Amino acid sequence: DDILDRFGFRDCHPVFTPAIPNTFLTLDMQDYSGQIKDHKLSKISIDSYPSVIGCLLWVSLCTRPEISQAVSQLSRFVHKPCLAHLTAVKHVLRYLAGSKDLGLSFKSSGNNIPITYSDATWGSDPDSQRSMSAYCVLMYGACISWHCGLQKSVSLSTTESEWYALSECAKETAYINHALGQLKFSGVKDWSSEPMLIKEDNQGVIKIATGEVKHKHQKHILLRLAFVRECIQAKTIRLEYVPSADNIADVLTKNLPKEPFIRLRSLLLG
Repeated sequence: DDILDRFGFRDCHPVFTPAIPNTFLTLDMQDYSGQIKDHKLSKISIDSYPSVIGCLLWVSLCTRPEISQAVSQLSRFVHKPCLAHLTAVKHVLRYLAGSKDLGLSFKSSGNNIPITYSDATWGSDPDSQRSMSAYCVLMYGACISWHCGLQKSVSLSTTESEWYALSECAKETAYINHALGQLKFSGVKDWSSEPMLIKEDNQGVIKIATGEVKHKHQKHILLRLAFVRECIQAKTIRLEYVPSADNIADVLTKNLPKEPFIRLRSLLLG
């Protein structure tokens, strides 16, 4: 409410997704605000763009993981925003205005063993050609940890981009596994014998990780492959295939249309 009041979006026209579906933001792009009804009370300008992004980052890091992908895109243009970026920021605020009662909702009847989803989109950034990777960890019916962002190097294939995302996901999963063990969490008696489940929508990656398929990789991919395989052998994690349409992490990597976004959001927030 404070953020909406600050930027004049308390009584704006709401939208159903945090990002305009099937759009890709770039450094120098044409404004598409003419296609969208503008909000007359908006107090957002080029000068206030960094402040808006700071507020949205705070929201996405605290209780609203479903806006992380949209905010991650917008944060790349803080040094040089254009009118199209301002329009996209207003779209996020309209989404928050229409869904401000949502938040993370944990249930005692939910799964007491964490389940992790991993996803990547190959070469999704038009400016750098880098891929987007994301993961989310669900426990007791809602997300307890999430991340999305550009990968640090250009991936040469979809498999490579998925490997990068999976290795980052495995690191977070191993950390949560260790933390819950140190806390002597009562949900599972022996964490060392209960590998945490990672759901992955790329069957090729799963087969390579479990050793069913041999594949040549560049050195940095081999290192990530070795790490994931060590986690599997140590029974820290186990991989399971999930169809792309049911991969909850998909909401953190793509500008989804209304219906699939709302369906995955309900699973992410609980």
